[in-house]
Amino acid sequence: MRIGIWLLGLLLLSGCSGKREMPDDFNFRLADKIHAIDTYTGTFTRRFSKGDSTIPLALTAAEKKEIYRMMDSLNVFNYPRLYQAPAPESVIPCPSSELKVSGFGKTSVLAWSHCPGQASTEQRNFMVIVRTIISMVGQKETIQKMQRSDLPVL
Repeated sequence: MRIGIWLLGLLLLSGCSGKREMPDDFNFRLADKIHAIDTYTGTFTRRFSKGDSTIPLALTAAEKKEIYRMMDSLNVFNYPRLYQAPAPESVIPCPSSELKVSGFGKTSVLAWSHCPGQASTEQRNFMVIVRTIISMVGQKETIQKMQRSDLPVL
């Protein structure tokens, strides 16, 4: 009897680890003032003062799974459908990012600013997402061949 209870407890604990398989409907769109990475449409857009340039972008299954696991570990799928992360007060304009993410039959839009100063845990987590995705996409040859944006980075 004790072994049965122990096994049931172990099974329940292992199921609550927060590690879920990537859902079939997982997609995201990460956008800022200069870039947009969109797995819904399979595109990468770079913005310029005279217009946008969009090219096809395909993430491998392994890349998409890595991004999903990171987002899942940071509880991205538990945020409300529309969420604006609180930003530290700033007297200068701050760049911002927006993440639209779908999974498990739900789509959420998360937005946050990259203001200097004391960043919240959420802002730090969002920046991990941004850096990971931009680093992964930035290594692709098609992206490296694109002209750099002429828009100023704040």
